[in-house]
Amino acid sequence: MVTQRTRRAVPRSAGLLLFSLLALTGCGPREVSPRLTVRGEPSLDALFAEVVDAYTKKYPEAQVVSKFSCPPCVLYRKEGQHPELDVFVSMGDFETELLRKHGRLRFRDLTPVGRIPMSLVVPERMADKVHTLSDLHTNAVAKIGVGDPDNAAVGHYAKQGLDKAGLWTELKSRFVHKRSGCEIAKLVGLGRDLDAAIVFSVCAGEDGGKVKEVLQFSEDLIPPVPLIVGIATDTQNPEESRRFLGFVASAEVQPLFRQHRVLLPGK
Repeated sequence: MVTQRTRRAVPRSAGLLLFSLLALTGCGPREVSPRLTVRGEPSLDALFAEVVDAYTKKYPEAQVVSKFSCPPCVLYRKEGQHPELDVFVSMGDFETELLRKHGRLRFRDLTPVGRIPMSLVVPERMADKVHTLSDLHTNAVAKIGVGDPDNAAVGHYAKQGLDKAGLWTELKSRFVHKRSGCEIAKLVGLGRDLDAAIVFSVCAGEDGGKVKEVLQFSEDLIPPVPLIVGIATDTQNPEESRRFLGFVASAEVQPLFRQHRVLLPGK
């Protein structure tokens, strides 16, 4: 004979007491914020590490992963591969267009939050030999670091400026192409592989003064490149993405921008 065990009802007061204990001990159900993934090119890594730190201090419940380790040209290594990101920080519209063209990834709420000049830099050993763009013609300058103009924003904008100056074709045989402006700046800081380089100004202070900024490009050659923040149209975290975008565009972040040589929009 099989008997069925009857369950004794738990008094309502006991249930409320149990819920209260769970809440106090942290063992009860918790509301978990969705993780926000922010991506951009390596030249912005140091700046946005500080931006994300400031954001999470203001909003301790936020879960933010920043990935500034690879530029847009390598986000799609396989046909149809979809990168994990909610917010993208773009150097001008070149990078967002590159992603749209090759990866069918689109953005909304594209917001200019700053402007980044481009600089000509040299290693310490070349500081007394290169003072102007015309000095790049000299025999002392054998290798010039320039980003890949087809796949990297730093190369795209450098080519525009050097074309205007009539120097791109003439100096082309001396170019060493890299994917990131700060990667180029680090090579300059080593003092061996490159004699000069064209980088974003945020990279000009790399390696504790071993990289010497010779000049910033004038507005007529290379206007400061807009720093644009956009939200992926297919983000699963639209509310958190909008909150992050609002924070980056706010006056709270402007001191960080100034420390990293980023100009304010329209200034």
